[in-house]
Amino acid sequence: MKRAYKRWGAGFLTRWIYVLLAGALLSAPQGARAQTPVRRNAVRQRTVPKAATSPGVEEPKFKGIWEPVSYPEDILLLDVFFANRNVGWAIGGRNAQTGGVVLYTADGGEHWSVSLGDTQSNDKAYRDIRFTDARHGWMWQGKEKLLRTVDGQNWEVAGNFHGDFYDYTFASPSVGLMSSSDKILRTVDGGKTWQPVFVCRISLQTSGLTQDVACTFQSLHFPSPQVGYAVAYHGNTTILAKTLDGGATWRVSLALPDEGGKEGEVFFLNENTGFLRVSNGTFYSCDDGGQTWHQLSGAHVGGRPEMKFADPEVGWSIGYRTMAFTKDGRSWTSRDIGFPANVNAFAVPSRDRGYAVGNHGMIYRYRVVPTTYSAQGMIDAPLMPGFDSVVPQEVARLTDVVAQLRSKLPAAAPGEPGGQTSAPAGGQSGGFQQDTTAPSSGGAPIPTANSNAAGAGGFQQDTGTGPEPAGYVDSCCGPLIQQLETTANSFAVHAPPFSQRFRNLNLILEGLNFLNSVVNQANTLKQSIRALRQAKNAQAAAAALNTVSTQVNEISSTGGFVQDTTALPQP
Repeated sequence: MKRAYKRWGAGFLTRWIYVLLAGALLSAPQGARAQTPVRRNAVRQRTVPKAATSPGVEEPKFKGIWEPVSYPEDILLLDVFFANRNVGWAIGGRNAQTGGVVLYTADGGEHWSVSLGDTQSNDKAYRDIRFTDARHGWMWQGKEKLLRTVDGQNWEVAGNFHGDFYDYTFASPSVGLMSSSDKILRTVDGGKTWQPVFVCRISLQTSGLTQDVACTFQSLHFPSPQVGYAVAYHGNTTILAKTLDGGATWRVSLALPDEGGKEGEVFFLNENTGFLRVSNGTFYSCDDGGQTWHQLSGAHVGGRPEMKFADPEVGWSIGYRTMAFTKDGRSWTSRDIGFPANVNAFAVPSRDRGYAVGNHGMIYRYRVVPTTYSAQGMIDAPLMPGFDSVVPQEVARLTDVVAQLRSKLPAAAPGEPGGQTSAPAGGQSGGFQQDTTAPSSGGAPIPTANSNAAGAGGFQQDTGTGPEPAGYVDSCCGPLIQQLETTANSFAVHAPPFSQRFRNLNLILEGLNFLNSVVNQANTLKQSIRALRQAKNAQAAAAALNTVSTQVNEISSTGGFVQDTTALPQP
């Protein structure tokens, strides 16, 4: 695996990145080795004195930090991926070749357990982990064995590969692409078999003469299941290959004739807008599907780090101990970060949460916290922006109005249609509501949007209330019903552009599916509110309110935007 060994074999060099949509909160792997999860040492919060500010200048309320959640063994972590803000894997080995181990956490790194492998074994190290959605993922053991999960928990061998490659990616649970020297290989069976589909050759003008030359592929990226890009190079020339049919066919074009594309990285926000980082650390952008590229100033990062985006506005690239980032999806800035070891890989599941891994079990977690927060080992970091949209407030208002209606209307009997009030499994695939919780000192999992949902479960039917005349709900709670309708209508208007602007790029397929999902949810919610208004009696009103409550909880849990603005409580 050329990519892996160049990155980590010689000096263990570095690399790294899902908003709309983070994946479902996953339970610990059932196939995991029985053992007590390792919890990092608790840190105490202390208050930092406020710095003086100029008159008329508003003091910042929040800041970005990196804080240690490291694994307490001297292991080499080569890659990391988080399906959402809390559920993720850090993989590597005793060294770059042997002692393969897969670490798993379900609480944002507060506890890590070994879900696969043994650092004392001679089994090859794990590397290069990828996911298309919260269930379908792949990783390599050594450079021959590809493992796959179809439930986000248990891993099995998908296939074996004999050869060398630089990068690989999956456009869907079954279709994957691999860059190997001058070839692109493709699988249509989830990684079991790979077939070459394209050989890179391009005509270059040299001293007035045309020369057909081979080119070498580097990184791959698919912003959609059909459209994908691959960066390649020949000498000092950067070449771009593009597919419009899921990798079955490709065409090449000359991207940057005077910039070496060796060790180049490419990432596209959508099918037309993307970024390219070349070997000297320079960033370029395009808005026309890779036809023309414009150099970006203000950012430079060495090594061979990947580019990863939480959503179309917030993206990172971390190499060694330098972090390049964009807050608007256009301009980039770089900043040195005082990590205790070089960063080998990183993940950015949401704009307010990220993870970086490296040598000696190093794992650091990025969070947005109050400016007064401080903890042992904390490192200052750039502050990522919040969501400048009314949609999170609208979802919070819907939740609040439903809670007020529950206090005024009788509860539904157990088993009543529409009586389910908890959001479906998959809790933290989203969250429009504000996350005002953090891991406790006891290491309990971080509460999800589901666990905070108002009025979940346990409602008993008031059997003493007989049938009521038409207009029952209006006579009881007319202003609240009107507020509920108004807010739902406003949400239906604002949610589609919101989901497009902040769609999840950590899990590409879930991000693409969310737009249709949120439109359907908004329309269904409006219909359910109409049914609530038309309820003829208390029993019908209670059942209809339960349906509305369930749908509001589902919208909240699949939104993908939970801003973590809190710190660890004092033990």
